[in-house]
Amino acid sequence: MLVLKALKAQGRLGRNFGRVTIQEKPPANTIQKIISLKEAMNEMEDHLQKLNVALLKLRTIFISGQTQVTNEVAFSLLGMATVLIIFPFRYVSAFILLDVFTRELKFRQKMILQFQTFLKEWWATIPAAPVVVLPFRASSEMIMHSQSHTHTLEEDGRVDNKTSPAQSSDDEGESSCIDSKAV
Repeated sequence: MLVLKALKAQGRLGRNFGRVTIQEKPPANTIQKIISLKEAMNEMEDHLQKLNVALLKLRTIFISGQTQVTNEVAFSLLGMATVLIIFPFRYVSAFILLDVFTRELKFRQKMILQFQTFLKEWWATIPAAPVVVLPFRASSEMIMHSQSHTHTLEEDGRVDNKTSPAQSSDDEGESSCIDSKAV
């Protein structure tokens, strides 16, 4: 009852309850409005990108993109379910409220910061999309294509087979580069 009286005295209850108040900015010229709109669009784009990455990471967790991360999340959910089964909900909620209200105390700040950095580092290790790097395999089609390409160069007259010994050593170096790139 005292809480309701205090809220009414502050103006949070009554006719103005739930009203959203927006302060207008001072009048600005068109260029300033365009610049502020551009900044707002960039900010919105950043938020959407972060949301997209978070959704992709959650998808990776729940669809077992990385089994180790999925197992960690599953075991933590199992632990929370076990706590809820063993202890009554009112004790769990009382503990959560106590934790929320004592986070800012000096003796807990270091522990809370360590836990938050641990969670941030763990979240950063989860890939947004699982990436698999396959080893390079030269297919027979690629080799045939590179050989047909060298034959067409000889037919066009771009490769001169009648060169001096000094030039032939340079050409061999170039052809070995072409062969090493093709294979």
